[in-house]
Amino acid sequence: MTTGNYAGSTRYYLERFSAPTHSLPPAVWLNGSRFCNRTRGMKVMIVDDNAEIRQLIRKLLGEVDNEFVECGDGSEAVSAYGRERPDWALMDVSMKQMDGLTATQLITTQFPGSRILVMTQHHEPKLSDRARAAGATEFLNKEHLIELRPLLRAERERNGDTTPMPAESN
Repeated sequence: MTTGNYAGSTRYYLERFSAPTHSLPPAVWLNGSRFCNRTRGMKVMIVDDNAEIRQLIRKLLGEVDNEFVECGDGSEAVSAYGRERPDWALMDVSMKQMDGLTATQLITTQFPGSRILVMTQHHEPKLSDRARAAGATEFLNKEHLIELRPLLRAERERNGDTTPMPAESN
């Protein structure tokens, strides 16, 4: 894998998380259905203006037992949140029409208790503090997207669901 001059770009993330050293464990087959390495039974809203990043997140979390809602910007997420009521919203910071911090603040004001993970590729000091001030539950740099799954799994377990994920039950 080469990081070259495109570190932080979509190409960087796609190569990084598609590389063999970062690939997910093999899928498990159960009752004729393919179960990928995933967090089980959650509705996840992915808010990012980059469709390739949304697709990457879907792959990281698995697509079989999860339900995904995708939004291309913060204003779309604000209008869809009440209708969709996701377990988690994964919110990018930098988007054109409405940024993720503004969307997070609007959603958490309208829906107290909303769980929003703010993610970014920017290495801006205090951005994590600003995200939490806007109401974010978690903050993650996109360089560490592979940590999404354990974060959501830990939340699922805190809510009392201790059923192992299929890839963990081998």
